[in-house]
Amino acid sequence: MAEDGIGWCQIDGMGERRPLPWAEIVAFAAHQGLDEWERGTIRALSLAYLDGLEIGADPAGVAPCAGADPAADRRALAAGIRGALRAAYQM
Repeated sequence: MAEDGIGWCQIDGMGERRPLPWAEIVAFAAHQGLDEWERGTIRALSLAYLDGLEIGADPAGVAPCAGADPAADRRALAAGIRGALRAAYQM
C-alpha cells in the first residue's frame, strides 16, 4: 500500500492478523472523504484478504478464483499459453 494508504489487515501485539478495525477505517475514510459504502467495502476486503490467507495456508485448499471444474480451468489456461507462444513464435 502507499505510505498514506491503509493496509490489508492489522497485526496485533502477538503477531496475529486481524481485520482492519472500524476505528482505523473511519479515520482513513474521513481523511479521504469516503462514504459509508466505501468504508464497508474496505472492511469486507480486509475480511476477504484474511479468508484468502487462511485458504492459502492449507496445502489442499482450493483457490477462491477456481471454477467449478478445475480440470477445465487448467485446459483453458494451457490453451491460452499455447496460443500466446504460437503467436510469439510467428512474429
